[in-house]
Amino acid sequence: MLHVACYKLQVTVKTIAFISQKGGVGKSTLTVHMGVAASQGGRKVAIVDTDPQESAAMWHRAREAPDPPVATASVSDLERALGAAKADRYDLALVDSAPHVGPGAAIIARLADLVIVPVQPGPFDIGALPGTIDLLRATERRAVVVLSRCPSRSLDVESARRAILEMNLDIVPVNIGDRTVFRRALAHGLAVTEVDPKGIAAMEITNLYRWIGGQLWPKAAKPQRISAAS
Repeated sequence: MLHVACYKLQVTVKTIAFISQKGGVGKSTLTVHMGVAASQGGRKVAIVDTDPQESAAMWHRAREAPDPPVATASVSDLERALGAAKADRYDLALVDSAPHVGPGAAIIARLADLVIVPVQPGPFDIGALPGTIDLLRATERRAVVVLSRCPSRSLDVESARRAILEMNLDIVPVNIGDRTVFRRALAHGLAVTEVDPKGIAAMEITNLYRWIGGQLWPKAAKPQRISAAS
């Protein structure tokens, strides 16, 4: 259980914020899946749900396993919640945010070590990226884009990837597909790595977590080959 209270901080907790301009891009899905992947990888991880829709908290209520714990907090209370995670000696805190970018997103980003911006490979989603990234860059935190809910048509995905690179934006070298198994897993408080650990969706999530781990703990990360998924 994550106790939201302030104590003298003895350890450093790495914080990842998941922020997006639009809803429906898989932001909460990625948050809880990274939480499970980190837990499976031996990290002590907590999720802080600042989204008024409380999707991550709803997922945890459907979950039988206690880990990763999910705490709900307002944006104004986020710093205290992260302080509690440090006091409880968590390695990693994952922050889910509201499906829009505003003053709250800037506050969340300033408290994060890394900001993940999920985006679907569509023209409207890609077109909204520069304004989102500019706002996040103003917080002086690193923000990276991950293509999420990707269709099976690889040409559409590669076109979106090229468009993002042409904007001089950082993009994760892993795509997350739009797969039914994600919805099936979430409905039961699970992750795809638990429902179908040898499936393509589980491979995508594992590769994304490995990449993130290499950014947060470069000295501890072992060289990993990121496999392509169709």
